[in-house]
Amino acid sequence: MRFHWGQQGARLQRQVERGDYRLSPMQLVGRREKGEERLAQWSAQDALVLKWVALRIEGLLPTHTRCAHLKGHGGGRESVRQAARALASGEFNFVYRTDIRGYYRHIRKE
Repeated sequence: MRFHWGQQGARLQRQVERGDYRLSPMQLVGRREKGEERLAQWSAQDALVLKWVALRIEGLLPTHTRCAHLKGHGGGRESVRQAARALASGEFNFVYRTDIRGYYRHIRKE
């Protein structure tokens, strides 16, 4: 995208702003060897469009104070601190750790 930005940038922006842009199917990357999983990946153009849209709507959507991945919410370390405080205070009795990678790994990408 960076190399072709001069030819494609304005067209891409017009497509997105008109609502005509369509995401491409994700690409499966890597070989299936020795139990290694193939990764699904957006194209560079799709990744750029998704990031641009996310930045444009960021202030329009409500956010929860415990969404540690958002800028200014403390990040992963703060998330761990909050969980430890909640467990120590009795607010929560247990922590449930999800396997988001495993969840996406088992979706049929074909």
